[in-house]
This record gives sequence, structure tokens and C-alpha cells, in this order.
Amino acid sequence: MGASKSQAIYRFHGFVLDVSSRKLRNPAGHEIKLSSRAFDVLAELVQRRGEIVSKDHLLKTVWTDVVVEENNLSQAVSLVRKVLGDSTDESLFIKTIPGKGFCFVGEVQVEALADTPAEPATVGEVEAPLNTQAVHTRSIETAAAQVVAVTNARRAVSIRGAAAVAAMALLAVVYFFYTREPPTAVAPNVVTGPQPANTGVRIANANIIPDSIAVMPFSNLAQDVGSDLFVVSLHDELINQLAKVKSLKVISRDSVISVAANGGTVFDMANYLRVESLMTGSILVMGDSARINLQVQSADTGVVVWGESFEVDTQNLSDMISAQNEIALKVVDALKIDVKPPESANLAVLPTKSFEAYRFYLTARNSYNHQDDEEKWVLINKALELDPEYGDALLAFASLNSLFMTRPLAGFTHEQHQQMMLDSVNAFIQLNPQRSEGYALKAVVLATKPDWDGVAEQLAMLDRLDVSAADKKYVGLLKMSLGDFQEAIDIYQGSLITEPANLYSRGLLMAAHEMAGNRDEARKEFALGNELKSVWWGTTVEVLL
Repeated sequence: MGASKSQAIYRFHGFVLDVSSRKLRNPAGHEIKLSSRAFDVLAELVQRRGEIVSKDHLLKTVWTDVVVEENNLSQAVSLVRKVLGDSTDESLFIKTIPGKGFCFVGEVQVEALADTPAEPATVGEVEAPLNTQAVHTRSIETAAAQVVAVTNARRAVSIRGAAAVAAMALLAVVYFFYTREPPTAVAPNVVTGPQPANTGVRIANANIIPDSIAVMPFSNLAQDVGSDLFVVSLHDELINQLAKVKSLKVISRDSVISVAANGGTVFDMANYLRVESLMTGSILVMGDSARINLQVQSADTGVVVWGESFEVDTQNLSDMISAQNEIALKVVDALKIDVKPPESANLAVLPTKSFEAYRFYLTARNSYNHQDDEEKWVLINKALELDPEYGDALLAFASLNSLFMTRPLAGFTHEQHQQMMLDSVNAFIQLNPQRSEGYALKAVVLATKPDWDGVAEQLAMLDRLDVSAADKKYVGLLKMSLGDFQEAIDIYQGSLITEPANLYSRGLLMAAHEMAGNRDEARKEFALGNELKSVWWGTTVEVLL
């Protein structure tokens, strides 16, 4: 092609595609916002213009580190067509070749950058770069917006001097540096999280958490990509089911996966997570059915305290939820955990009336690499189109729209994302008036308006619900910005009980201690973070503090 693919600039019909800086500009010179995956799809097709590029090749090249379904590719191509003004009826740029793949048919001019050697390539050899810069940019914009919100808050309400504004200015910077940590490339069927330096560290030198359990990732005995989604989803859902029992402390999914990915024995994992019990299991998917083998063992002795096998119909949502309910009840019974009647009834509740909505939601939730929030937004939106009363999807949709308020999706504005977030949390609250997450997220979105009377009303509602500090994690940063440093400390300390590998929360706890004048406590959190991971954003917090 006369230029290295990774360095060339491509011009077509007024559009400019700069692969090196990962930017696409329209004929008017304005930058077009594209998701990481959509950009990579466009770049791959443009670079192989005139060639038929198979769907398998695009999936393997663009989604190198994740397991996805073909509809992920379809969504990416649709997004590219939308921003280019293309269509399937009259394809000026991307033509669908039925049964084969896609072909970029537009006329392209290639501009080589200076001192860039030519580098021919063949289909299947080029690996698309990971779009970390897009994430960093969004992180800076999000943090900056939080600082503006805090400044407005300081004008509207009484807070403790300039400390809160200084804290948020600090957090805007450290949040950017935190997101500069590159994502870890992983093989399919493995989810990454913050990696501990070694599994022998005892978190905060504290004792074992009473009535606690960690559900370790399950083994996929089928060893095929098609069954991965079910295996990972079952692991995720069992954690959610067990977490409904308030007297049982269930370690978060990300912390569990972080430890599992690092390896070690059962005792290593238990030591790191400080749990009393561990659940392990294997799943064999055969057609439309799956055989689930599970066991729970004591973390101290390794003795199995419960074990059983289950058969489920993977195409029957009711059957799957019924099995999860049965498993959860048997586990808490084996651990001698007190389950209140409302909790027991809640375990059997179907999350949605639509199996297809459930699949869209799980596909979005189990995106292993978090670079494509745009893709998640599309998938969650599809789930809500099928079931507008899908509570978990409403929460997820609200969270995603909070990200896009500072960097709107193509065709949307800040105000539209803000309204979608507010509509989602209002719908969730109406369906689940006793769940705290809705009020916490509503406080966050109202702070962006800013509507401080509304914020105060939501925070008061959280107090009336008498939820634990950990259940207020969405408002931890908001509390800190309003000068409520001690409550922010309580929130982050509470959340770290079940999220011990969440170094972002640990860094925020460190900053909250500093803002409250607890310098020794801040240094302890900094030292602990260093033990858990040699390179983490707390180092930047420490320097700036």
C-alpha cells in the first residue's frame, strides 16, 4: 500500500482516517466519536479496501482478547455506517457480501507519514491496536466535569472551606493517571482485574471476614467458545444471588477474578480474600443442557462442606433461575447462614420476562475488556427495548449514560444522556423502592444539573433506608466533594470488605483520609496498595498529596 498500516492517513470522500492517532474527521474537519472496536473495524476495512474481509477475520483481529458474538461485529459496522452516512441499501463505503463478510468500496487516498517504511501485510496478520487513549480522554473529561460540579456545589451549599474543591481537583488528576494503567491482555474465558503482586498478602492485616465466601470462576469442561458465555454468566449470577443474603459477605466478582487469574492454591486465594469459605465448580454444556458440579470448602482446612450436581436447560430462563435459587439456598444452609423470608423469596425472582433481553444484558455485562462502553450501551439498550422493566439493565444503562454525559455518543448530546440516566433511575426506583442503588445514582445525576435540593432528598432517602456504608458506594465521591470526608471513609472502607482488590476504591479511601487530616491512615492505605500491586494509581495520589 506504500505506507505502514499503523502510520498512514487515509482520505475518502472528504473523511480523514488517521490510524496513528486513532482519529476520524468528517469533511467539515470535525472529529467523529467512534467506539474503540468500531474504529478498529473501520481501519481494518479501509486498509484492506477492495478486499472481502470475512466476519471471522474481523472478530479475531478486532476482538483479540475477548469472547463475543457476531452481533457485536454487526453493531460496530452499523455504528460506522451511521457516522459515515452510509446504508446497506446504497453502500458508498461498506458493502455487505452475503455469506462472506464486508468490503470497503469507497475510493481511498493513502498519505504516508514522514519516515514511515512501507510494510505490506496479508489478511489475518495485522492486529488492531487497543484504544487506551480514548478511555484516558474520557476519564479526564469525566473527572473535569466532577470538579465543575463540585465548584457549583461549593457555591450552593456550605462545605468545609476549599478543602473539598482541592480534593476534587486532586482526584481529577489521579483518576487520569489511574486509567493510564494499560489493560491486561487475556485469553478467552478469563476476566482480568487488578492483579495482586502475590497471593500471600493478608488484606489490611485484618482477621478473616465472618460469614464470608468467594465464588471462584468455574471451569468450562466443554472447551468451546459457544459455551463460554453461559459459564461466565452463571458464575456472575450466582455471586449476585448469594449477595442478596445480607448476612453473608460475598466477595465481588472483579476481586475474585483478579485472584484467580494470579493463580495459587485454595489457601493462597482464601488468605488474600480473607474468606471463611470458597466455592469452586465445573460446567459441561451439551447442546441445550448443562451439567453443573459445585462444591464449597472450608478455607482453613480445605474440607468440603457441601457438594452437589445440577442439570439445567440453558434455553429456559425460569429453569436457570430456579437452579441458581436452589444452589444459593443450599450453600447458605451448609454454611449455617440465617436467611430472612424476604431474602429467600427474592432469590427466586426472575430478573426479566424476556430470555433474549437476559442474553443481551449478560453479553454486555460479560465484556471482558472494558474499552467498549459504547457497545455495552447498545446491548443494554436492546435489552431494555425487549423489557423496559428489567431492573438490573436499568441500573447498568444509568451508569453507562453517566459516562457519556461528558463524551456523548454520536448523534446524542450531554443533555440527552443526562435525561436517559435520570429516566432510568426513576424507572428503577419505581420498580424497586427498597433498593438503595437507585437513590444513590439519582443523587449523582441530580448533582450534574445541579439540583442540590434533589441531591439532599436522595441522600436523606439513603439514610432512611438504613443501608450499609458499602451500599452507598455510588455517592462516595459525591460525599467527599461535599466535605463529608468521614462518611466517604466509611463508604470506601465498607466497600473494600467485599472488594479487596479494588485499588481504585483504596486510592479514594487514601485521599479521603488525607482530606480528613488522617495522614497516618492515608499512608497505611498507600503502603497496603503497594503490597497488592507494585504499580498503581495510589503512587500518583501520594506524590500529589
